[in-house]
Amino acid sequence: MSSLKLLSQKITAYTLVSAGLWMGTPLTLATLAQEDFVPPDRGSPGRLVGGGTHYTPPDRGIPGRREGGGTRGGCMSPQPLTALMPMNGYGETLAAYPTFYFYVPDFNAEAAEFILLNEAGDEIYASEFQVTGEPGVIAIHLPSTVGLPELAIGENYEWIFSLICDRTDRSGDSMVSGWLQRIETPATLAMELETLPESDRPALYAQSGLWYEAIASLADLRLANPTSAAIQEQWSSLLSSVELEYLAEAEFLPLTSVEDGVNGGMEDGGNSGMDNGTGN
Repeated sequence: MSSLKLLSQKITAYTLVSAGLWMGTPLTLATLAQEDFVPPDRGSPGRLVGGGTHYTPPDRGIPGRREGGGTRGGCMSPQPLTALMPMNGYGETLAAYPTFYFYVPDFNAEAAEFILLNEAGDEIYASEFQVTGEPGVIAIHLPSTVGLPELAIGENYEWIFSLICDRTDRSGDSMVSGWLQRIETPATLAMELETLPESDRPALYAQSGLWYEAIASLADLRLANPTSAAIQEQWSSLLSSVELEYLAEAEFLPLTSVEDGVNGGMEDGGNSGMDNGTGN
């Protein structure tokens, strides 16, 4: 292509963009060049050993709060309560009853509370947990044994996790929140999973934008192989991909459920806490 022809194309593109801005039309150079755009090569998921586990987030704009704010009365340490989630607090899952992971700092809170709301804002599940006050990662598994229906495919759910510092004044809680949506398993993903070893699945889940599957499968591998440097490296890689690398060395902590509630009524729960660290 001659330099004169290239210059002519650039002038034309600039004119179209300027006209689009003047008319209020969201016309950009990227739009003009869309047909010629070649996406970057993400590569295949590959194997865990020797590779990275990097999360590719779905394109959603639902806001969340990944880090808890400071509390009054000296309940918390300088390190904040943190949800092990992407920065926007949103993730997709294939699971009817997914698992949620949180980093709790050194604190003297009275208890922890987890609440799940449906898309209409109605509370459909609530549970309170005993906590040790030690810093580390805890996992909360949505139970299938207390009458809680499976998450509906295609519906958004909001979760809220709080550390209760003073039961008489809940305004002092440290709280994080976020959203999730259960989706159908893509046919291509289902085919890959049929023959893929468990050790390779976290990378595939992460690159498929399935945060809850990625972190849960990798947490299982880490707990089952606590001395594996390769798995620890993948755990660090996954957390680094959502800017949580500073929590990669945190230990998993046990968690005991105090009570489980569904649709506002308290029932005798069973498996809402952790089972060997993950609740899976």
